[in-house]
Amino acid sequence: MEATAPPFRPWRVSGGGIGGGFGFAPTEPQDGDFVAWNGFDGQGPMKFTMFQDVTIPADAPQATLSWQDRVQWNFNLGGPATEPREYAVEILDPVTGDLLETVYSFSTGTQAENPTGDTGWASRSSDLSDYVGQTVRLNFVESVPQPTRGPGQIEFDAISVETGGGPSNVDDVIERFVAPGEGTYYVRVNGDEGTDYSLVATRSAEFDLEDNNDFASAQPIASSTFGGRQYVLGHVGSSESETTTITFDELPSQPANGVSLEGVTFDFTINGAPSSSARFGGNGPGTTTHTDDPGIVGPTRGVLGLTFDQPVGELRFGIALSITTPVPEAASVRLLDENSMEIRVFNVAAEPGDFLFTSGLFVYDGSTPVSRAEVSYNSAVAGSAVAQDCRLPTSAAGRCLPGPL
Repeated sequence: MEATAPPFRPWRVSGGGIGGGFGFAPTEPQDGDFVAWNGFDGQGPMKFTMFQDVTIPADAPQATLSWQDRVQWNFNLGGPATEPREYAVEILDPVTGDLLETVYSFSTGTQAENPTGDTGWASRSSDLSDYVGQTVRLNFVESVPQPTRGPGQIEFDAISVETGGGPSNVDDVIERFVAPGEGTYYVRVNGDEGTDYSLVATRSAEFDLEDNNDFASAQPIASSTFGGRQYVLGHVGSSESETTTITFDELPSQPANGVSLEGVTFDFTINGAPSSSARFGGNGPGTTTHTDDPGIVGPTRGVLGLTFDQPVGELRFGIALSITTPVPEAASVRLLDENSMEIRVFNVAAEPGDFLFTSGLFVYDGSTPVSRAEVSYNSAVAGSAVAQDCRLPTSAAGRCLPGPL
């Protein structure tokens, strides 16, 4: 990712609720927890580029590039935009940089044509089958022809190349064989001596080999009806566990100590005693790199606790302090297991980045599940802190991703 001149907002990979302002919706991941985005404005003429080299296997039956995007702009807040901003998705030769094909292009139009706009999230795709067996560069490029003609925001998510190969652990299949009558049937397998193999036989069930795991590519089930139902066995793909996000606007603003919501119970103490000084649903420093309002806001001399109904294996959250300078040890995070034994204490660094107030990010992905987290802030450098956005699994054996917090 790069920009050829000073940008309005640089390239970022972040979670939901970041950016926004100027009449824009904040970032909103569509697939997973993060999006790639930037401000789509700056000291033009300039370009934003994001690229990745991919090799499409020679035996792939097909190749499809897919992605999601959202574009917002407001020319009314800048000088007259007499030239449109554009973005394109290009296929390049990774060695020479030569343009092989432009598979998609978009234009905002001029200020006279479209002074403001919001495309909303859109899903797009392009056939790359002509490049099977080759290495190509996928290049997302934005063109800003004039300097600071009004803020913008562009987001990208769910970028992938699907080759349609289906499962990799199936070599051959006898499709829709129906035994003509009762009896014993045999399958003869030929191969090298000493080779291990597995054989799967299904009864009254179709064996799926295709990579068609979404509604857009779904097909009718062709298996026989058995007991009034039809069955499918085989390549069904994988999916991440769904999460529920606590946005801190679900309840009226109230003391955070004792609030229990979506599998997390919050507590706040000062010198070991419960305190009502931290507010659930409070407003803090506004948008920072890792936090946004509303959230839990309180004094840094206190300790914020999160107790999980079920132990979690992953934990991610951000912190924000009421200062504008970098802090190498802005907070410490103490993690406890289900027996209340300390797993480890982590330090979190923070810096303002492109925003006014200082914030930092904490990430834990360890082998020991976490039952409780305790966040202590550096009260020597700041008087107040903010905590936000807790994401929890909807199933019992899921993950907790409190972040930004």
